[in-house]
Amino acid sequence: MQVVEGRHTVPQAFLAECYLGRAAAYRANRRVAEAIADCNKTLALDPTCLQALETRAALLESICCLPDSLHDLEYLKLLYSSILRDRMPHSPPWKRETVQYREIPGRLCALTVKMQELKKRVASGEAGRCLVDYYALMGLQRGCSRSELQRAHLLLILRHKPDKALGFIERCEFVDDQNLDSVKDRANMSAMLLYRLIQKGGSGEYGVEETNVQRPRGWRCCSRPVQ
Repeated sequence: MQVVEGRHTVPQAFLAECYLGRAAAYRANRRVAEAIADCNKTLALDPTCLQALETRAALLESICCLPDSLHDLEYLKLLYSSILRDRMPHSPPWKRETVQYREIPGRLCALTVKMQELKKRVASGEAGRCLVDYYALMGLQRGCSRSELQRAHLLLILRHKPDKALGFIERCEFVDDQNLDSVKDRANMSAMLLYRLIQKGGSGEYGVEETNVQRPRGWRCCSRPVQ
């Protein structure tokens, strides 16, 4: 926590791992919005991070954002397939590899099964019938009071404002400054999508207690390198 919120600059690889670790901690404590935000930061710094893609996909599925979850899994499958094809990871030279080559075939097989399950759920119309679970997104239990809902929503809105999305980049020591614009673009886009999702979770006619809500589209571009 002190590393990611401190004032001192931190190497890019280490900062990406710190955000990934904190995302896992947030997920374990059912703080879904914060976990997604940290996955977004990791993927902004390292768009080929397999674990961040897998974690964000699971988080999106847990709140019934099935098409967005499926897209992250599709990109993850693409990365696994390219590693198998080229017999080497397509990751930055500064990155420490956490997945062994021999593990990839088994992971790819399990991923394919998972994707087939999600595609069936989407094709059956489940994604359209289900509300986004904004209670889970905001870390609340169903049946909580209106004041708890409003307070949690306000805190998340303030914490995840898009104008704060690039603050973490100032604390990062980049190996190659040429990719700085790409990092900013990925961070800004994913932060905006998360912010819109949070906004709809507690605002007026789109409140979680009142009506069905359309989930924002566009996560699909946020994990890929910007050309």
